[in-house]
Formats: sequence, C-alpha cells, structure tokens
Amino acid sequence: MKGKLLAIFLVVTLFTACARNTAAPQTEGDSPPNPAIAAYTVESKTVSLVTQADIIKLLIPQLSSKGDTDFTNVNQMIYEEAVSYLAQFDKGDLSLSNESEKMDWKNAAYEDFALSGEYEIKYSDDAMLSVVFVGLWNVKSAPHPNNFSFSINIDLQTAQRIDARTMYRFDEAFVEQFRANEESWTLQEYPSANFISEYFGAQLADMFAVDKDTYYYFTESKLGIILAGLPFAAGDYCPVEIPYEDMAQFKK
Repeated sequence: MKGKLLAIFLVVTLFTACARNTAAPQTEGDSPPNPAIAAYTVESKTVSLVTQADIIKLLIPQLSSKGDTDFTNVNQMIYEEAVSYLAQFDKGDLSLSNESEKMDWKNAAYEDFALSGEYEIKYSDDAMLSVVFVGLWNVKSAPHPNNFSFSINIDLQTAQRIDARTMYRFDEAFVEQFRANEESWTLQEYPSANFISEYFGAQLADMFAVDKDTYYYFTESKLGIILAGLPFAAGDYCPVEIPYEDMAQFKK
C-alpha cells in the first residue's frame, strides 16, 4: 500500500495541478469561528503571460461588493501577491485578464516554461478572506514538473495582511508538538508517520522562521500551514492543518 503512494504522487503530479498578515478567524476561547454570509461575490480572473517560449496562467479571486464596500485595495493585494510569487521565475511582465479557465496542459504549446494554477478559498466572511493557490510548473528540459502552493490572508475591514506568526508562537515547544502530532495534522499520507520530521530533521524548526517561505491559511476550525521543500515524489509541499484548540497553548 505504502509502496503505491509514491507512484500515485508521481502520476497525479505529472498530469494534474494540485487541487500571508494580524487577525485570524475570531474565536471565543477555543470555539471555531462562525462565518457570516459575505457581503461580496467572487470572480475568477487570470494573471498571465503568453509568449512563444513561455505560458503562465494563474487564476486568482477578485471581490465584487454587494453593497457600497470598496474592495479595490483587497483585489490589488491579491494580484500583487500572485505577481510577487511568480516573479521568482523571471519571465517578464504579467497582466490581469478576465479569463477564468485553467490552462489545458494537453494542448499547451510552449518552448521553455509553463505554469498553471488555481485557487481555493479556505475561509471567507465579512471580516476575513483566506486563499490558497495551488498549481504546477514545468520546464521542458526538466525530468519532471513541480507542484507549488502559496497563500494570502486579508483582513477585509482594514485591507491588511493577516500573519499567523503574529498570533502564535512557532517555538521549540510547538515543534515538539508537531513531531508528536504530525500524522494526524498532516493532510497527505506518507510512507512513515513522521515523514516530514524525518525529512527536515534538525532543520524542521527553521521552517517556521519569519524569513522562511512557509505560508499559512485559516479554515473554520483549523490553522493551515504549507510546508514546501519536499522531494518531487512526496508532492513538493505538504499542507498541514492544526485544530485551533491544539494551537491555543501557543497563542501570543
């Protein structure tokens, strides 16, 4: 069974795209938040670049108010986060279009580089939006494609980023708890219960440092963490979700 898992990672990764910052969902004690009906609708638009050599198409959410609220700054933040992430590939100027379809990898024509991604809204109400982006990028000369994931969390009342690291302590005590609860907190199944801890070893604590590209997100009942830097066969990154009651002891 476990031997099949790595093969499944490879097949799924090859043919599909995987489907940051001062308040979290507000909780009373350890109770989960209660999402309200959001006073906005969400449209999908695409941050893109298409040349003969390269194709980039990343779907992003853009908010439209049902009333008088202006979401211009929020939408700009989402767009800029996407552009900032894609800038690491240094492929040129990106644009925003109304296109809302994912890239068709089967019929994609490119000579060098291609990237396709979409988003999932993990939490939304009138106060907060938490979005996770997932996708796949590929260089034709490379032996395999690569999965990616990143996130953005926004306080919709102030149009400010929400950062879990300003709310919780990701210290040695947290790392010990992570090691003890890794199997139940990790969303993916690995050959061993402590695969993440074993892979990163003594460097695991560094993954939660402020200067690391570890992304966080929020759901109704859990804090999500995206740990990147895993091998291709293990999915390149791992999403971890920790119940808020388990995080209560680490509140700042």
